[in-house]
Amino acid sequence: MRPISPWRLIGVGAVLEVVGVALPLLMVVGVLPSTWVLNGLAFLSGVIGLFLGYLGVTLMVRLHRGRGDAPFTPPEQRR
Repeated sequence: MRPISPWRLIGVGAVLEVVGVALPLLMVVGVLPSTWVLNGLAFLSGVIGLFLGYLGVTLMVRLHRGRGDAPFTPPEQRR
């Protein structure tokens, strides 16, 4: 089984976060009805998206720790 890329986890987490913000916005504006199911779906997508994004960043730091090629370091500062 191939391991999941940290960038993919961050991307999926970001999409879920956008869904978690868009659903309540559409409910407040009146496009979607406010139901328990939609409210729960919005809440769960926000929580799961936050968790997946945090997990992706944690995996990225773990993969690049100690190698001197951190993903957020400018190229001129790398060893």
